[in-house]
Amino acid sequence: MNGFPLLSILFGVVGLMAMSSAVFAGILGLDNNPGWGRLRIVVLICGILMVMGAGFSLRFNDWLKRGLERIRSWLGSISTVARKPGTGTAGFLKRYRFITPAVTFVVLLYIWLVSSGTWTSWVSPTRYYANLARGFRNGNLYLPTRPDPRLLELSNPYDPSMRGAIEIPPDITLYNGHYYLYWGPVPSLILLALQPVYHGRIGDLFLVFGFVCGIFLFQVTLAALIWDRFFNTLPRWILTMSVLLMGLAGPTPFILNNFYSARIYEAAITGGQFFLIGGLLIAWTVVDGQSSSWRLALASTFWALAIGTRFLLLIPAGILALLLVVWIAKMQSSMNKNLVGVISAILPLVLGLACLGWYNWARFGSVTESGLYYQLAGWNIQESYGDLMDVRNIAQNIYNYLFNPFLVDAQFPFLLLDAGRQESVFSFLPPLPIYASQYITGLFYLAPFFLYAFAAMKIMIPTNAVGRDDPSPLKWISLALSGSSLAAFGFLMMFFWGAMRYMVDFMPSLMLLAVIGYWQGSRAFSGQSGLDRLYHALGIVLSLASILVSFLVGVSINDARFVVLHWFSY
Repeated sequence: MNGFPLLSILFGVVGLMAMSSAVFAGILGLDNNPGWGRLRIVVLICGILMVMGAGFSLRFNDWLKRGLERIRSWLGSISTVARKPGTGTAGFLKRYRFITPAVTFVVLLYIWLVSSGTWTSWVSPTRYYANLARGFRNGNLYLPTRPDPRLLELSNPYDPSMRGAIEIPPDITLYNGHYYLYWGPVPSLILLALQPVYHGRIGDLFLVFGFVCGIFLFQVTLAALIWDRFFNTLPRWILTMSVLLMGLAGPTPFILNNFYSARIYEAAITGGQFFLIGGLLIAWTVVDGQSSSWRLALASTFWALAIGTRFLLLIPAGILALLLVVWIAKMQSSMNKNLVGVISAILPLVLGLACLGWYNWARFGSVTESGLYYQLAGWNIQESYGDLMDVRNIAQNIYNYLFNPFLVDAQFPFLLLDAGRQESVFSFLPPLPIYASQYITGLFYLAPFFLYAFAAMKIMIPTNAVGRDDPSPLKWISLALSGSSLAAFGFLMMFFWGAMRYMVDFMPSLMLLAVIGYWQGSRAFSGQSGLDRLYHALGIVLSLASILVSFLVGVSINDARFVVLHWFSY
């Protein structure tokens, strides 16, 4: 008896021992508390999972061996990224090295923005995720920061009129005498894993920068793969322009601001998109013909991490997983492959949701309560908790997210952010009284290039113009990007609070969809004298407008604008 069976039996024995120690902790003298504490519950659950895993491995011993052999084979020779004969990762990178200057320019601009034009001074007003990581290290699910004793003595600390001059961290959650975060725990778990090599507290602004760069690189990689598969005969400048658009058009310059406000909001939003787009990139490689169980499981894991960072992404991630399962069912030839593929695509997501449910239950006694109900906001959130999501906010949000204009000024940066409209757009359809909106510039002003996303939904490339003749992967990615971006957008339309940073919940997918739509149009008009030049001219104008407006309104509340003014003061 060797190999998997022996390891599985040992694994199962350890699991049984963990279960026994949890059930009989009192008798064995391991726990003097007669009740079931959280640690005992965790040990019991881990034991059950270990026993189940051991049974699964014994039952599917041969299948697991084959899976490991495939992984070893993949690690031994990196699988091809582009499906061209005789070329692999190195060949792909060589073919697309012409976009390196554009990628470098975008990342350098990110550094300039996040440092307010200083390049070296990075000021993070908050370190919420780092504090939660410290709490995890101490064996707690709450922050190590202790609430003011005066706050705990109040009959209703959630009423801001009762708190008076008591100082509290912005938008923190208070429950049973401890501070919690209502944002997902995944970024804190990442920081916890980094603590053995870095002992300092990483500010939330640094996480924003890392996640934004990761989103951009995922977008560029996915776009290059799609371009290589379907659009590689188009002029190269189109791909370069698309890279600049994905990096700079939209709210990204705005959320990289280095000013004194909580950065935890942007860290949670960008972290969720980092994992969502990363999972989509991996899923694309499956749809494009590199199907394997580990790729499916990895994509599903990324989407689980996205939800564990930003709870709002449950619906977009669920849509992507469903589309991937439908693709598997459609393309796999045998029932066994179908079953393995579906399990690989769903199981990590289900396990992630189960862990997230336990995390909420262990903190607040409810699998669905993230802590928002117990938030110490600037107003009593509990009094109107049922009105946070309402269809009566849709008209107001549509105006603010799509049509709210910027302000014009005679001094740099010339275009200024304006607060979203709070008075009713339609007198007969007013938003709820609690509705509010922060700085926001509507998409028609901020990034009009997004309109090409509709082309990706409607214009199908001619099959005789495609280098490789199966357009179904392109249809799948267009549907996936449409579904995920529209799901996030639809959720925000009902939310009681409008803010430009929330655009990041749908903008990475929407901008990817827009560039694909533009490429499809370029293919459709290719060779038509006059029309193709007119089409490209319109695309260039909308691209420049999107990049320029996004940069100017983003820098309008960034201290970097003073650096630019200083340049011209000589």
